[in-house]
Formats: sequence, structure tokens, C-alpha cells
Amino acid sequence: MKSNAKFALLCGALTVLAAILASLSLELRGLSRLRDAGVLISGVVFAVPVCLGPYLASKKGWVVTRLSLGRCLLAALPLLFLPAAFFIGMVGWGDPQEHLIRRMLHVVHRELSDQIVGTLIVVGIVVFGAIAMGSLIWISISVLTKKWHGRTLPILWTACALLSGLFWAALFALKTEGASFVAVGLLLAFISGCSFALVVNMNATSRGLSPLFRFSSVAILVVLAGGGSILLAESVPEKRFPKLEASPIWKFDIASTGCHPTWGGPDSSAAANEIAFASDETLGMAFGTEARPLPGNKWDYKACVFTVEIKSGAKIAQTSITGNQPRIVGNHDGSFTVKASGLWMTYTPDLKQVGEPQEEKRPAEHWTAARWQNFRSDANGKLWFDGDGGARLLEQYPCGGIFIHALGPERVLVTGCRQFTLFRTDGVKLLTEAFTREGVNFAAVSADYRRFAVAVYLWGVGDPSYLEEERIVVYDAETGKAIASSSSEPLPITQSWVALSPDGTLLAVGAQTTLRLFRLPPASQK
Repeated sequence: MKSNAKFALLCGALTVLAAILASLSLELRGLSRLRDAGVLISGVVFAVPVCLGPYLASKKGWVVTRLSLGRCLLAALPLLFLPAAFFIGMVGWGDPQEHLIRRMLHVVHRELSDQIVGTLIVVGIVVFGAIAMGSLIWISISVLTKKWHGRTLPILWTACALLSGLFWAALFALKTEGASFVAVGLLLAFISGCSFALVVNMNATSRGLSPLFRFSSVAILVVLAGGGSILLAESVPEKRFPKLEASPIWKFDIASTGCHPTWGGPDSSAAANEIAFASDETLGMAFGTEARPLPGNKWDYKACVFTVEIKSGAKIAQTSITGNQPRIVGNHDGSFTVKASGLWMTYTPDLKQVGEPQEEKRPAEHWTAARWQNFRSDANGKLWFDGDGGARLLEQYPCGGIFIHALGPERVLVTGCRQFTLFRTDGVKLLTEAFTREGVNFAAVSADYRRFAVAVYLWGVGDPSYLEEERIVVYDAETGKAIASSSSEPLPITQSWVALSPDGTLLAVGAQTTLRLFRLPPASQK
């Protein structure tokens, strides 16, 4: 057997041993509690056996140059950080990669499906980790051979990317606790050790370095060109909406009221119910602020209510009420009706209570987000219309969570997953707006029912996941055309508060502690 083969087999066997020892060290109770320090300690456990390979091979004459134990130990220092480098690509659990992908897609105005973006995130994890690992191994080999060949670096990057890709493929294809996954992992560790030995000899003699350098360079170019072509073919044009060019009429600091929304803001079901216009002169908000425990496993809920003058953006009045999950509605006479704890209370714009609180009166035809008049949805993502001829399937959505919103007596808006559909009340579909990655939630409707708004949002892939983008898009309910859009600044926790003025010419958007008012283009006159 040739010396190169013996050296490769020795390094392969020692790398397998090192991988086993490093894995066992991470499983030790004491080291597992050290977290990052435990990873570094496992790097020491990994590097010690690996550094013995070149030294023992040198003693046997399997390496072209004599290597002292001191040089082998010095060359092993970068390998101490190899386990940490492997996890570099996983920092943020794919969130940095998702940020980069999203920004690049925005630059070229293209969109990709979640499945493809998820694949790209895994590719990013592999590439970032491979660059870190390949660089450390290159330093180790250069110290070992006393030759710093820059051409060796792309070879190591390519090899690390290939081996890491195979590891992640095995991780997704096989059960992590299965014997087959362990066997594949040890096989990849053995191949890594063999490759390390081969690159050591190549770097020392430079023989065979140029062909491998050309191969790795061509492989990288082919992957970039081919992958880019596939992504371009699979992508679709980014949806672009008319933007509000003008700055907000004013900004109101919600924190100046002393009210802090529970959990940092409303969820998607409360966002449209906690803000309302009473007229073109007054805007009101009502949201939960605190919950105090009481004896007997009970809670005391408080909600904040305040009104703002439309013209100046100044606060008119403010009050606190008892109750959970408040809801505010603007009335045609300029007053507000606030619901909390099952009671309806009517207030003037300066929040003077009118009459006594009234108990909530259920309408004769009770409706929910899953049913309104003849429209109903089921858990399988199907939208049905119950007419004289029986139940008729109107739409099949790709997810189970679909919601029905009444837009006055003539139209119905149905949101679900990544699309919304506008229907007439007789079940005739008027339009469908579908998005590639973004989800859609109902946001607001004007009192004259001529305009409605939706919140188009995108969740990041971090741990925990969080809202990464949100746009408020206003549509004409009759034509189905987008009128204007505004990005949410700052981003809310889940969804922005949104309200349209009675005639649909003003848009209020609130997130965290900032409430903004925009002027929309006037409605077309018939």
C-alpha cells in the first residue's frame, strides 16, 4: 500500500475516533451545561487525536517532510475551533440567511416560495459553516507544511461544503437518533480525515494542486450559474403596490398617554377592533393595558381609552375602564361605543359617558369569523355557500385557517393563508389576490364600504419566530385595485392597528408606541 493511502487511512481512523470522543464530551452532564464553553472543550477533545495523525505518519515516513510533535500540536490549534466553526452557519437558526435572501430578492424584485427559501437557508448554513471550517483547516495545513498556498483554500471550501451538505441531507433524511444516521456521520468523518491527509501531501508538494484547484473553481462557478438560473426560473415577479409618497400628516406618541398595550400590541383578531374613526375629525383607541391577579384565581383587567383630534394630532381625552379585550366602534354622530366585559358604553369625543352601560345584545343572526349569512368555512380550508340549490364549494384554500369578513351589505372578504378573495353576497367571486410568501389578514374597512385594507406580513425564521415585514395595502372594494400601501414603521409585535376614515380618504396605522395618519387619494367620482 502506498504511503499516501496509509496516511489517509490513519487520518481517517483518527478523525472517526476524534468525532466519537467530541460527541461523547458534549453529552457529558457537566460539559453540556457549559454551552459554548462545552463546544470549545469538545474542540480540544477533537483536535488531540487529529494532530497525532501527521506526527505518526511522519515517524513512519508516510509524509514527504519530517514533522515534529511541536509543529503538529501548533497546527492543531486552529482545529480546536472546528466544532464551533461547524455551528457558525446555525447562528440565529437561519435568521441571518433569511435576511440576506429577502434583501437580495427585494433588490431584483423577485419572489420565491417558502420551500425554495427554506432550501436556500440550509444552503446558507452549509456555505457559512464550510467557509469557516475550510479556513481553519487551511491554516492548520499551512502551518503543518510551512507552505501557504492560496489555491488550497477554495479546494477546502468546496470539500467542506460537499461534506457538510451530505451531513445535513442525512440529518433531514434519517432520524437523528437512528443507527443509520450515526453510521453516515462516522463515514463522513472518515472521508474528512482521508481528505485532510491528501490535502496535506498536496500542499507540501504542490503536485496535483492545480488540477484540483481548477476543478473546485469550475465546480463553484457551475453551481453558482446553474443555481442562479434555476432560482430565476422558479421565481415570480414581486408584487408591487402604489406607495404613499407623502409623509404622514402627523405622528402621535402612544407612550405619552402612559398606556402600554398588553404583550406589546394587538394580535390579528384585535388589531381592527381597537382603533376606529368616529368622524373625519376624531379618532379613538381602546386596548388592554394590565392584568392583576385577585384572590380566588380571578383577574382584574384594565383597558385604556383615548381620543385624538384628526386635524392637529393632539390628544383630546383619556380614561381607563375595567374589562378585557376591549372593542371600540365609531358612530355616525361622532360618538364612540366601547365594549368591555360584555358591556357597551357610549362616549362623546371628549370621553364623557352617555347614559348607562348596556349589556351586549346578540343579533338574531349570530355570525363568527367562520360563518356569515350564506358563507361558511370548514377546518379543511374549504369555503362554502349555502344557497337554494344546496351547499356550493366556492374556494379551496391551501390551509385550514380562513376567515370571513363582511364588507357591508354587498361584499364579503375572505382571507386565508397567502391570499384573499372578494365575493358578492350572492357568492359570485369578484377577485383573488395571491401572494408567494406573505400572509394576509384583514385590517380595516371604511364606513361607506368603498375601501378596505389588509395587512400583508412575513414572519422570519428565527427562534422564536417574529414579524419581519408588514405592509398595509388599501383596496377599492368595487374595482379590486390597490390604491395605496404603507410599510409599518416601526414593526408591530404581531399586527398593526389600522383604521380607515368614514369616507376612506384617511388611513391610521399604529404600531408599538407610534400612531401615524396618512392622506389617501380621493375616491373616483361616478
